[in-house]
Amino acid sequence: MPAALHVLFVLLGIAATVFGATQLLNFRGVVTRRVARTRAKLELMHQASGRLGAAPVPFMCSEGYLRTLGGILVLIGPVLVLAGVMLLLR
Repeated sequence: MPAALHVLFVLLGIAATVFGATQLLNFRGVVTRRVARTRAKLELMHQASGRLGAAPVPFMCSEGYLRTLGGILVLIGPVLVLAGVMLLLR
């Protein structure tokens, strides 16, 4: 059973690296589309509540924030893979 946990570390590390790379490098406009959808949703919620001004956009909905999280995942992914491999070889 512990071997399954170590394999899970390796798989999660690979997934984190791939997902982080897509966010960091903005493959096929993933981050841009997500930010546009979020801003459109915020605008609709803002208008539905009767406010006429521009909707405030939180920092966590910005493109830079999402790309920074992708960069962190790209760094953490190989660490998880390395930890899983070292535990498997132990």
